[in-house]
Amino acid sequence: MGGIRRSREKSPPLPRTSLLAWAREFLPHFFTEEPASFHAEFATALENDEKRLIARVAPRGHAKSTLASLAFPLWCLFEQRRRNIVIISHESSLAVQFVRDIREEIESNDLLRAAYGDLSAPPARKTTRKSRAKWAQTK
Repeated sequence: MGGIRRSREKSPPLPRTSLLAWAREFLPHFFTEEPASFHAEFATALENDEKRLIARVAPRGHAKSTLASLAFPLWCLFEQRRRNIVIISHESSLAVQFVRDIREEIESNDLLRAAYGDLSAPPARKTTRKSRAKWAQTK
């Protein structure tokens, strides 16, 4: 998919087949406990491009939102699975916090940077003929 920049020094790892395995590898600070069976089922549902609406019920603190609103968008971004992701929550502040968490992981997660390069770097500027001519004149 276009629009995703990768560092030239790093080549992306082979695509991981499991969102849950990816999350446990790259976000171990969020996924500290052994996943329950419903986590695998939930992750498989999220991975399925045919499913547009997914509903899961589990007690608070069981990583539902962490998997769906943090790990899944990051997995989609880094594995180039989707270009557009919308995070919707019953409170806008919660959705904003998930976006902040996503940004924080992109900017500072050393595991992600080591595997995929720095996706937070500004895009390289394309040189135009005019700027090349100016460079040649000042050299």
